[in-house]
Amino acid sequence: MLPIKSYDSYHDVQRTNEFKNLKNKIVNASENHEKALEAAKGFEAMMVKQMLKSMTSSLQNKGFFGKAPGSDVYQDMFMDSMARQITDQGHLGLANIIIKNMEAGNERKPLEIRELNSDDKIVTKKEFSTKRQTNKKRTILEKRLSKYDEIITKAAKKYNVDKKIIKSIIAAESYANPNAVSGAGAKGLMQLMDKTADSLGVKNSFDPQENIMGGTKFIKHLLKKYDSVDLALAAYNAGPGNVDKYNGVPPFKETQNYIKRIKQFYSVLK
Repeated sequence: MLPIKSYDSYHDVQRTNEFKNLKNKIVNASENHEKALEAAKGFEAMMVKQMLKSMTSSLQNKGFFGKAPGSDVYQDMFMDSMARQITDQGHLGLANIIIKNMEAGNERKPLEIRELNSDDKIVTKKEFSTKRQTNKKRTILEKRLSKYDEIITKAAKKYNVDKKIIKSIIAAESYANPNAVSGAGAKGLMQLMDKTADSLGVKNSFDPQENIMGGTKFIKHLLKKYDSVDLALAAYNAGPGNVDKYNGVPPFKETQNYIKRIKQFYSVLK
């Protein structure tokens, strides 16, 4: 006789084997409607039982029969009975769906029944919401950037700079807001400091054309100077003086994160 404490683990194995057997029965009985339906109902009953077990897990004693020895056995028997009654009365209708898909033949692909495995990706509600919000923000950003596509294309051709680098810098610096002003005083789409803007011949940093042409000219100068995208971006963020001082990317968290953000935008923007 099995010890009471091993009852659940024993039945986990039994349910796995029963699942496989039911799957085989459904497939093998596909030409016999009654046998196939009965096997499909057995499968549905198993699913209903799992649902009931999940629902009762929130109860104080994890079930209806307390914690006394043997209570899990009675709980399992009770759920078997309830699951079968729900299935026989057709409340979920899963069995009928399985049979309809199977009898559709070549007109529709039969419903595949299998257990979850480690390769299956379960997306939680939170992850789905986050992904949806990320896609929404990217759509808004790309819509904003599209307003300046003609200027970006012109600047890219004039200074021989990848369009996506220009777009990524605009995204990271101002999120494509031509009126953006940072706490340090950087202005416009590519966030030019007044001193830098003057050296680039930019008279109005809030003018998209002047700002993008000037910012692209600056990043081109940095790419040529350092012959490295990472160092050029670091210099754009922290200034060439800091890159020269540290002979590489400065040990500033802001600058290091800035480079990562640019690369992230580069990988997702069109």
